[in-house]
Order: sequence, then C-alpha cells, then structure tokens
Amino acid sequence: MNLKEKLMILSIVIPTYNEEKLIFRCLSSIAKNFTECENDIEVIVVDDGSTDNTVNKVNKCKIKNLRLISKSNGGVSSARNIGIKNSSGKFIWFIDSDDCLLNFDGKQLLNMLSKKGSIDMFLFGFKKMLTEHDEKVVVNKKNEILDHQKFIEQFNEIFTRNEFNVPWNRIIRRSIITTNSIEFDTQMKTGEDAVFNCQLIKYIQKIYIINKPLYRYNLFYSKQTNKYDPELRFNLLKLNNTLKRLVVGQNIDSPFFENKYERMNYTLLANLAQKYKTYYEFKSQINAELLPYTKINFLKLGGREKIFFLLVKFNYVGYLLAKKDSE
Repeated sequence: MNLKEKLMILSIVIPTYNEEKLIFRCLSSIAKNFTECENDIEVIVVDDGSTDNTVNKVNKCKIKNLRLISKSNGGVSSARNIGIKNSSGKFIWFIDSDDCLLNFDGKQLLNMLSKKGSIDMFLFGFKKMLTEHDEKVVVNKKNEILDHQKFIEQFNEIFTRNEFNVPWNRIIRRSIITTNSIEFDTQMKTGEDAVFNCQLIKYIQKIYIINKPLYRYNLFYSKQTNKYDPELRFNLLKLNNTLKRLVVGQNIDSPFFENKYERMNYTLLANLAQKYKTYYEFKSQINAELLPYTKINFLKLGGREKIFFLLVKFNYVGYLLAKKDSE
C-alpha cells in the first residue's frame, strides 16, 4: 500500500542542510522510541541541497516509513512546507535535524494522539542543552486539557515556561495547517517559526499540555554568526506586527507581547553593534534600526526582559556588551 493511501497517526517532518554529523543521531532517536509502532508513523526528511554527506547518512537509517525528499537550497521554511505537502499523518511534528528525541514510550504517545480525538495541539516539555553537559529541563506542572478560552487566559503563563518561537515542542493536528493554508514564510530567515505559530493559535480549539519532556534541544549546535544581518530588522518588524495582531485579536495579556518586543529590540541593538566599529557610528543609527516605539510597562516585564529594556535604553552599555560577545 502506498504511504499516501494510508492515514498515518503521525508525520515527522525533518528539514536538513549539511548535517552529516548529527542527522543519523536524530533519526536513530526516532527509530528507538517508535520501534514497536513504526507502521503508524512516517518520517519525511527534506534535504535542502546539502553539499556534504547528509543524504548518505539518511539512507543508512533503518526506519520503515522513511522518505527522503531532495530539493535545491531554499531555506528551512521551504523545506518544512514541502514536508507538510508530502505528509499524510493525522498529526504532524516538526523536528530539527541537529536535535533529537529523549527516551519515551512512542506507542503510548501514539495511543494518546489516537484517543484524544478532539485535541488540536499537544504541548510538551523539553531538555535545553546549553552545552554538552549543561542542561535546563522545562517541564509543565501537570497534564491538562484546555479549551481555547482557557488557553488564551493562561497564554502568558504557558509560554513563559515553554518556548513559543519554535515548532518542535508541539504536535499539531495536520488539518489545522492544511485547511487554513498555513505555511512557513520563505521570505523570512529569522522569526519565521514564531510567525507560523501565531497563525496557528486562533484555530486551536483544544490543547493538551503534557507534563513530560520529549525533546532534546541542542542549543549549542545552533549555527549562529556574529556578522551584521541587514535583513534582521525586516524579519523582526514582520514578527513584531504579527505578534501585535495576535495579542490584540485574541485578547492575550499584554506582557507576552511586551517581553517579546524587548527581546527583539535588544537583538536588533546587538546586530547593529556588529556593523560599526565606534559607538558614535552605532548611536547615529539606533533610531532607524529599532522597532517602532511601543509603550512598555516596565514592572510587568520578565527579569531578562527588564535587562534587555535597560540595555536598549542605555545603549552604550548594550553596545559594549554586544561588541564583547562578538569577539
């Protein structure tokens, strides 16, 4: 039977580009967790024009319903969109190729997806690896099902604990994505995951919050550069506007947006510091670079965001710290 003819319970979509050292570990962690129920999942790896040995590594992995789709290089968003179009599962899970799954009972997870038929999104904890040995575990307090109204009422609390800007700590009903024509923005190189998540929120009628970590986020593998990104303001301005529409449209508590706003402004300040060698040059461009002014209630900001707020306001210190980080 063709895979497209059978409705899988879960489609796992993995975009990859030049990850020959990590992709096999990612796939092996999936195989290990779902070894007793591999007929109910499909794994779609979308290779985004890798020039290393990534494709050969994928082909060596023994997962029954594994498909490799190769495309010319176009970015992670285009790769994920192709994965969505080629998926057939009732639910979809986006996994990054430099991350992997923690050990859990895959059969139990699939049973949960099957039995909780009215759930649109499952949100779970994760282990954030700051270095190979330095970790932070994010675990939700309890298992609970929230309708849309309760979800929105607790939105700020939920995403103070959980990551909002990523696609991998949630499993989504695929029809929510396809019916509403939701895609990752291929014009964005930063913030595209958060924009995608903003589009999802208004369609999520029921969410199941799981109090168990399932995912290992290898933050220290992230491909970061200290070079000035001329497109960053465009990307964050689009994200800023999308977040603002979400908060207003769904009546979400304003601290959620204000925290994101301050983080984005500090990111822009740090980016600008990579471009200029002197503070005088840096200072002259700040007003043109930062996001449009939004009134912020400082007392309602989170601890980190208060620091970001002050670093932006007293930008000389922010400039010095950003320059130091880039050395």
